Amino acid sequence: WYENPNFWEDLKNYMPFVKLIYLTGGEPTLVQGNYDFLQLLIDKGFSKNISLVFNTNVTNFQQRFLDTINQFKKITLNLSIDGVEGVQEYIRYPSKWDHIQKNMNLLMNKVSESQTKYHLVFTPTVSILNVANFKAFVEWAYDFAVSNNAPNSDWDMQPIFLHGPQFQDMIYATTDYRYFALKQLDKVDKSALKYFNNLNRFYDEVIETLQHKFENEPESKMYRQQLNKWNTSIDNSRGIKIEDYIPYSELLYEQ
Repeated sequence: WYENPNFWEDLKNYMPFVKLIYLTGGEPTLVQGNYDFLQLLIDKGFSKNISLVFNTNVTNFQQRFLDTINQFKKITLNLSIDGVEGVQEYIRYPSKWDHIQKNMNLLMNKVSESQTKYHLVFTPTVSILNVANFKAFVEWAYDFAVSNNAPNSDWDMQPIFLHGPQFQDMIYATTDYRYFALKQLDKVDKSALKYFNNLNRFYDEVIETLQHKFENEPESKMYRQQLNKWNTSIDNSRGIKIEDYIPYSELLYEQ
């Protein structure tokens, strides 16, 4: 879009009336056209009237990105993090957990010195790969939010269920994996569930799914075989092993 001269001509006409801009991906922090677009709004004096919404995987927070968005009226960042430690690194390969935590701290340093309002939303996608790690993620997100509760920011979590690719849907989980995941989920800090709006209800839905939603076993076995084949294929292409990232990976396939 940013290579289309008609876009920039239209933008000149629309700029005085823009109130909200939603930039999605690929990763929007990597697109030079986004910076050119936002800088033009800043240079023309319109940024102070505009709210921005971004989806970001938190792998590439640069100082110029934070400096740029800090000149707008309000920022909503949808933080697409799907787990902690190795689980996150496997699902969002080649992300590094230490790098994500570093970027989150960089973000909050900028928020704390800013007058811009920030709405920060964790948006994990819950699948068969990370449902047993969901409790750990919720508690990490809660601890981080409470420790970084700046006056000009607020926190939320809006998780969703993954349904595609179908073989990653948790309804095809083995019985042993369901028991294991439920045991982890049962240990959650209840304060974390209450902190984020509507998270308690979603968390209950995850538990309900693991306890009561089953497909017939031949179909479930077929999808688990597809999952195994897919994981093996990407592991071979990346030169990694799933068990080095997801410690419960042996429970994902056959009984």
